[in-house]
Amino acid sequence: MTNELIILIIWVIEPKFGRNYNMDAKLMIHSLKNGIVPKSSVDSILVSREAEIIELQRNLDLVAEGNGSMKFISGDYGVGKSFLLQHVHNMATRQNFIVSRLQLNHSFTLNKWDELYYQFMHNLSIESVTITEKGFEEIFNQWIKKLQSYEDSTLASKEIYEVTQVISQYHGDFARVFISFIRAKIQKDIELMDATSSWIKGEKNMPQSLKTKFGIKGHVDRNNALDFLKAFIKLSTLLGYQGIILLIDELETALHVRSDIRQVIYENLRFLFDSCISGEIHNCMFLLVGTNELLQNSERGIPTYEPLAQRLRITASSLNNGFTDVQPVIHLKSMQPEDLTTLTAKILVIYEEANDWKSPFHYETIRNWVLFSCREGNELKFPMNIRVYIQKLIDILDILAQGKELPLLRVPLQLVHFNGRYSFVNKKSEVTN
Repeated sequence: MTNELIILIIWVIEPKFGRNYNMDAKLMIHSLKNGIVPKSSVDSILVSREAEIIELQRNLDLVAEGNGSMKFISGDYGVGKSFLLQHVHNMATRQNFIVSRLQLNHSFTLNKWDELYYQFMHNLSIESVTITEKGFEEIFNQWIKKLQSYEDSTLASKEIYEVTQVISQYHGDFARVFISFIRAKIQKDIELMDATSSWIKGEKNMPQSLKTKFGIKGHVDRNNALDFLKAFIKLSTLLGYQGIILLIDELETALHVRSDIRQVIYENLRFLFDSCISGEIHNCMFLLVGTNELLQNSERGIPTYEPLAQRLRITASSLNNGFTDVQPVIHLKSMQPEDLTTLTAKILVIYEEANDWKSPFHYETIRNWVLFSCREGNELKFPMNIRVYIQKLIDILDILAQGKELPLLRVPLQLVHFNGRYSFVNKKSEVTN
């Protein structure tokens, strides 16, 4: 496909975000300009990730069929891991999964099951709704409406009983508090609803007086947290959802914690991997994202814990293979100049819509200016940090849209590849050896 066809094809087939295309485009450009991955329509700027998306969709299908799954995505900083993760988030919510997106940091390191459960329950999303502290009950609204639609109230009672009987097999206290929560929602008992939802979400600091008033006992701890997690996963399917997708970003944080904590993190990941593959955890996918260093570092990385390294099939050569098959780890390769051409064309379309402006320059010319400004010294190096590239692209588009002068923009640059290196020449000049 020639570059000249790219912009036309983008206009024809690119999804127009939402009902208010102009506003969506403005929000997207604002996010990208500030180095933030847009929450919606990120698929409109994904480039060269078709194989990865097909594999991730295959895993979503497996989860919807009742299986468990665990995948890792690795790549260098700036390769576009967060863009792909957000796309999976959007894919999953559109397909009626409940999604929870977490990020490892020094206060949450994945070494304690009760902390994993707490973070999971406080970062839930369904389609078009992010579940906040006050919005947890949104997950249950459709089911409540269904129960209230029965002309015979005994049918509703029977369905509630059947659901609680199933989840009581995972943890009896979870089932009992869930019944109280549903009763509170139906009766609009705000105090009871707040108390029971807090307990279900893993809050440990509930006053004893409140627990006594509503007959709530105990709390989520390291011994029962996984049972609670399994109970909620099962509950999600009983409520009509496809299952749970748990996204965990910045897994490389494990490299910078104490060695004993790091060892527990790797042990927990191995346990979750085995639980998903064996069927102990089903209707759930764990998608974990980290840098290549996490898989390469022989002193602090996953190679230090052989049981996990073996399961992930980590070898010295695997990181250079990119995405080739259905192995547990998806290795993202960096974008090349031709990919950046497509990315530039896509973002230019969005920028023009957002600003009601038409660029006087071809997108490939703009790409060359951006690459020129991304040089380190006088050398253009790949892999390119995509976040930095996009920010510089929008900076240049801002200058063009405002009609300002910039010396660089007067030079008709051409990108050339010679002897394994990229360089620039004036388009009017002749490339010589």
